[in-house]
Amino acid sequence: RTGTESLRLALNSLDVGPTYHMSQLLGIDASRPVSPLEMLGLSQGHCDLWSKVEADASSGGTPDFSFLIEHYNSSIDYPSAAYFAELLKANPKTKVILTVRDAAAVYRSSRDSWCRLIGIGSPIDALVGTIYSMRPYGRRFFRMHGDMGRATGRALGRPDFSFRDVCSDPAYGTAFFDEWNAMVKRTVPAHKLLVFETGKHGYKELSRFLGVKEPSSPYPRTNSAADFAFVLNIMRMLALITVTLPALLVWCVCTRGNGAAKPKRS
Repeated sequence: RTGTESLRLALNSLDVGPTYHMSQLLGIDASRPVSPLEMLGLSQGHCDLWSKVEADASSGGTPDFSFLIEHYNSSIDYPSAAYFAELLKANPKTKVILTVRDAAAVYRSSRDSWCRLIGIGSPIDALVGTIYSMRPYGRRFFRMHGDMGRATGRALGRPDFSFRDVCSDPAYGTAFFDEWNAMVKRTVPAHKLLVFETGKHGYKELSRFLGVKEPSSPYPRTNSAADFAFVLNIMRMLALITVTLPALLVWCVCTRGNGAAKPKRS
């Protein structure tokens, strides 16, 4: 909710991509091979690989980011943002961009977008989230989402951290966004960090920080709210199919069984 999709497009246009984004998990505009089975959750995919990263990081091991580095030169947004310190350690020449925006505005935008994806919002959002979490892909995604929360809490030194509390409690949510920004600034050496103000900064600041030529085209602005609405509609459609298809099959079997049981008239 701090312009990460616009930043992804900007980094790609500056030839420092392809850039990884959470949308890549779903195979949307992915710069890697994504099979239909992975998109349906019927085979291992990036959700599982990020869960493996968390398992390694939480146990004091060295996370394996080869699946990321194989196809991408830069990465933004969750889930990779939860492991920025580990990525920086694994790639010492890496530079870090911290996108910032007024915390209250970030909270409102999050509440109306990704919070709904995890079932926080209206009763319909909660129902859809519950049903979707029962689907094969949903189970993998929500497991990874829980891992992201644990990684975020560990980075902040808050083992009780919860994304659900971020979404449901405005004070908790705005405090989290401010706390995260402060932690990143403390962690990343100043010469490797660009604090990028969403809506104010653009190609000029990015190009100078990355040491590349500034393009003449305007900085990209995307309608991410519409993108989230599209994903929400997909989730609702899949949830509807999850409920109605088994019910329809049961009805057909019962109807056929009742028909077969009727005696023949002479």
